[in-house]
Amino acid sequence: MPVRLQRALLQQQNQNRINIKWIIVCSSLLLLLIVLNGIPTTDAYVSSKNCSFVEGHILEFACQGVYDRELRLLHKDRHPAIGTPYVVWQRSDYMGSAILLIAFYESPLFNCYNLVYDDDKFYCDGLNYPLEFDSPISTHCLSFHFKYAEALYKKCIGVRKTHIRTISAAVIYMNSNVVVESKTGQGLKGSGHLVLMLITLLGIVWRLYM
Repeated sequence: MPVRLQRALLQQQNQNRINIKWIIVCSSLLLLLIVLNGIPTTDAYVSSKNCSFVEGHILEFACQGVYDRELRLLHKDRHPAIGTPYVVWQRSDYMGSAILLIAFYESPLFNCYNLVYDDDKFYCDGLNYPLEFDSPISTHCLSFHFKYAEALYKKCIGVRKTHIRTISAAVIYMNSNVVVESKTGQGLKGSGHLVLMLITLLGIVWRLYM
């Protein structure tokens, strides 16, 4: 084989090894970022902080219910414990469709028939000053049809079949059954093991292609 051809083949092999190493490094870094940042679970809400569909509008009491085992099995919401009370209000200016505000866990809100939610404050029964109580742990603004909110609504009004369709819902939790610190600690521990395995694997592959 001519010397020039041998050199060309050798250079091509070296270049291929370099390319493979860079692909491995980039892929590993991408995987590392995914592990460290975490991936949302499938039952997480696709929500935003924009609750304009309920803000500033008069909301009327619709019903009060209890989060039961059936709702947990169907919708996998882990924030409320089974047996947690909840209240549903709906916008009074909508007919044939429902825009809801749902609050989990007992709070001063439970005593309100009419409610106005504005700038993260709650105004009860026409009062011109907001209620004073601990802020919700989390608020989810869902500006689309959400089966879970509709199921909560139907459950507490006691009607399984209704032509009313929930088109938007704000869901607030005054408390949570999920211990965030514990889950975070477990997640970090698991992430640490994955990172260590990833670095070890990267080192082995790197040596093979050196």
